[in-house]
Amino acid sequence: MKIYLGNIKDYSIEELKRLVSHKRVLETERYVHEEDRKRGLMAAALLNYGLKKDKELYFKGSSEMTAGSNKYDELMIKDEYQKPHIKINDRELLFSFSHSGDYGVCAIGGFEEKDRLLRLGVDIESYEGEGKEKSMDSIAKRFFTRQEYEYVVGDKEDTLKRFYRIWTLKEAYIKAEGLGLSIPLDSFSVTVKEGDNTADYSAKEVYRGRYFEDIEGYLISVCTLGSENNLNIMLDNVKDLI
Repeated sequence: MKIYLGNIKDYSIEELKRLVSHKRVLETERYVHEEDRKRGLMAAALLNYGLKKDKELYFKGSSEMTAGSNKYDELMIKDEYQKPHIKINDRELLFSFSHSGDYGVCAIGGFEEKDRLLRLGVDIESYEGEGKEKSMDSIAKRFFTRQEYEYVVGDKEDTLKRFYRIWTLKEAYIKAEGLGLSIPLDSFSVTVKEGDNTADYSAKEVYRGRYFEDIEGYLISVCTLGSENNLNIMLDNVKDLI
């Protein structure tokens, strides 16, 4: 599994448009601001980049498992909860998008198989900017469990990062479940393990999380359903999509 990360400031909107399908371009036109359109284009461009660059990782050398072009995002459909899906030869590709600030991310988990069922969600959040710390406490009290809130306020020197670790891990879980905002944020709890940047979830099924703090001012978290092996995740900070 890999997470692909790209900075929208590195590309013009016309460059990003050329990296995705016409369908995706039309979808992003609904955004008023150009930066929002660039974030939406970046996520799809990273999907296409990852599937092309690491084809052997995901397609396992099978010539039958190709989309017929390098713009795999043209195959995306959304379910009733607006979660994107891609099916190639009746097999579902497991991936997830997120974007915040200057960055877009795409996590790709490969294809779902009979003996390898996996759910996947990713979230990125920028924690820099005025007012973030002021609103943090009230949000944590309202949406976090007692255990999570105590973790956040347990280290005054690291409160902001702790808050965003929990927030992104919870958002990633909701995306992995694929049920949208129908899942209350306080209906499950996240236990952070700072020693190896992982997390456990108090959910009906065995979900695991991992978070990354490689980019200054940003938290990236991924949530998967399954064993410890699913946390073998690489972060690819893409510098050249073109």
